[in-house]
Amino acid sequence: MKSALLVVLLLLHISALWGQQQLAGSVIDSAFSLPLKNVTVQNHTLNTKTLSDAEGKFSIAAQRGHSISFSLFAHQTQTVVLNTLDPLKIILSPKVNLLQEVEVRHLNTSPSTWQSPAFRGQSMVYTKEYDDPSAGGVVFRVWYWKKDEKRRNKRLEAERIRSVEGRIRDIFSPLNISLYVPLRGEDLNNFIWHYTPSPETFTHPNFELLLYLNDSYKKFQQLPASDKKIPELMGR
Repeated sequence: MKSALLVVLLLLHISALWGQQQLAGSVIDSAFSLPLKNVTVQNHTLNTKTLSDAEGKFSIAAQRGHSISFSLFAHQTQTVVLNTLDPLKIILSPKVNLLQEVEVRHLNTSPSTWQSPAFRGQSMVYTKEYDDPSAGGVVFRVWYWKKDEKRRNKRLEAERIRSVEGRIRDIFSPLNISLYVPLRGEDLNNFIWHYTPSPETFTHPNFELLLYLNDSYKKFQQLPASDKKIPELMGR
């Protein structure tokens, strides 16, 4: 009798799971409007979990009335109660002044020499590919010089660098960086001047923004007060 009851309960449980619909959606960062990878998506009603993919997308079994939470390191957890199973777009905000509390040891980075104010990618790497204007057909040249090819490659590389520098400038603005480091005013501007990454650092496959900022903030705190300031321009 007990065995039969257990079988019935098991079948009811399996039937309930099969009856669940799928909730799909995506998770993005509020500061940079970038997709967030490895966000923990948990259905507290069913006690099930999944992770968002590299594009911030997720899918999890759910029904109306279920409680779903979204959590990720350095971001504020968000919980919603479903009143619809339409695709969700979840926006997670960074935790303010997180770097005062978190000890992260992962990627060893060193500040690059200052080249231009700029921000990759993500962890999230943020880059743009440029198509060869001559691609898509056959080109006949009576005179062909390697220097022409070098000029073209140099131009394309300069365009790529400008695009990366633009992305870095957008991300390493005082408004954005103040969400991640507990600095304000002159100290914040000095930090950005010292630790805005070069395009080479920013586009490196191992570059991760939060780890880089955490590492850089610790180094900034260890600098003597005189070294934290932006050097004055010659002749002023």
